[in-house]
Amino acid sequence: MKQPSPNSLQLLQSQFGVLAFMRMLEEELKKENYKPSFDADDLFYRSAESENPEKEFSLLGQALKLDPGQIDVLLRVLTFLEPSPADEIELLKKIVELAQRNLGEKLFHQSKGHFWLVHETRPYMRARQQLADALFDVGRYQEAVNEFEGMLELNPNDNQGVRYLLLSLNLALGRLAPARKLLKQYDESTFSTVFAWGSLLEFVLSGKYQEALKIFPEVRKVNRYTEEYVSGKKAIPENLPEDYSAGSREEAIVFAADIFRAWRSHVKAVGWLAVYLKPMKNNRKK
Repeated sequence: MKQPSPNSLQLLQSQFGVLAFMRMLEEELKKENYKPSFDADDLFYRSAESENPEKEFSLLGQALKLDPGQIDVLLRVLTFLEPSPADEIELLKKIVELAQRNLGEKLFHQSKGHFWLVHETRPYMRARQQLADALFDVGRYQEAVNEFEGMLELNPNDNQGVRYLLLSLNLALGRLAPARKLLKQYDESTFSTVFAWGSLLEFVLSGKYQEALKIFPEVRKVNRYTEEYVSGKKAIPENLPEDYSAGSREEAIVFAADIFRAWRSHVKAVGWLAVYLKPMKNNRKK
C-alpha cells in the first residue's frame, strides 16, 4: 500500500490528530450497543485497493463517519498519525477494547479456543497483535508476553504466528516453565529454527548440558544458516524478507534477531555457545 504524500499526511493529521482520535475512541466506547455498517466495510476495502493516497484517506474518513468503531479503519488511520510510542500504545489499548465490545460478550466467550476461525474475531486479533508488537518495540517485554499469551489462549491454532516471538521472549526473560509449555504444545523443534534453537537454549538455561550437547548437531541441521547470525559471523539485515520457507536463509534472517536476543540475554548461554561457535557480538547493522 502506498504511503501518503506530505500534504495528504498533514491533511489526515489535521482531521484525525492524536488527541482528537483518542477522544473519538473514548466517545465510541461509551456506546453500549454496536451496530456495524456494511457500507463502512465496503469503503475500507475500496480504500485498501486505492493507488491514490488522497482518495484512500477520503474513503477512510467516510468510513469512520459511518462507523467510528470499524477496527480495521481505525488501525489503518493510526499508522499515519505518527503518535509517540506511548500514545500509540494507549490508542491501541482503546482500539482493542472497542474490538472486544464490537464482538459482544456472548460471541467473545463462545469463540474462545477457535478465534480467527470465526471471521468476526479477526479485527480484534489484528488489533491485539498490533498492541503486543508496539509493547515489544519499546521494550515492555512482559506486557507484550501477556498479550501474546492471551492471544494463544483465545486461538491455540495461532494463525498469526505469535508463538515464535513469544518463545524467544520467554527465554530472554528466563521464563523457562512457559517456554517449556510452548515447546511441548507446538512441538516444532525438528523443522522450525526458532523452536530448535529455543529447545537448545532451554536445556542450557536449565543446566542440562549433556542434553544440549546431544541435540546441538540436529539443531544446526534444522537451518544451516541460523548459526551464522547467532554467532555474529553475519550481520542481520535491516530489511527482512517478506516470506520464507523452512530451512531457508530467509527463515534464518526473519527470526535471527529474536533468537540472538534470547541467547544474548544470558551470560551462561553466551558462554556455553562460545565454546562451540565464534563468540557472540553486537549483531545488528547500523
